[in-house]
Amino acid sequence: RTCQTGDVYAMGKSIFQTLFTYEPPFREERSFDIDVVTELNDHFRGALAAPRQRRRFEMSDEAEAKMLGLLRGMCRQAAGPEAYTFAKALAVFESEFPDAPIRWQPLSSST
Repeated sequence: RTCQTGDVYAMGKSIFQTLFTYEPPFREERSFDIDVVTELNDHFRGALAAPRQRRRFEMSDEAEAKMLGLLRGMCRQAAGPEAYTFAKALAVFESEFPDAPIRWQPLSSST
């Protein structure tokens, strides 16, 4: 309940790094300015979008596909980061309607 906007991306990235092997583009100490952070995020999203992942734990192909679908939704590139409540609602929707086609797109902030 206390997750704020932007926390969903961090949570999704942490879960991905726990379940799958992920190597960042560099390990040396660097100062983190907006360009470096953008590069790191782009590299991570590229790895997340890859069709197959190297699993750290044993899981079925179906479980991998479902987990990656949820993590891709949590870490999607939208107009802005999503709040945790939105990601939770999305996860419930995906579990209730597993065969529904889902197209990720930025949400409008207008009412």
